Amino acid sequence: MGLELCGNLVDFQGFAPGAQPVKRYAIPPRADGFAFEYSDAAFVIAQDLRTCLDRDAIRRQVAVVVDRIGQQAQELLRGIRVQCAL
Repeated sequence: MGLELCGNLVDFQGFAPGAQPVKRYAIPPRADGFAFEYSDAAFVIAQDLRTCLDRDAIRRQVAVVVDRIGQQAQELLRGIRVQCAL
């Protein structure tokens, strides 16, 4: 999706299929008790993204995400309008 949204920032020069390095961050404990842990499994990209990416499929996926974000934003706005009307 980054390729579609800001393709100028995507650099495939150093890309090679296989296990990808993943930067892991420390996750502070949450007050609500919800726990999250990273999986120790490696992030593996089996195909060569330089040659196999389907730009149309990427555009469709981005459109779905944007549509869902828009729907959520509209629901939030409706809730705000209802509260303001009270």
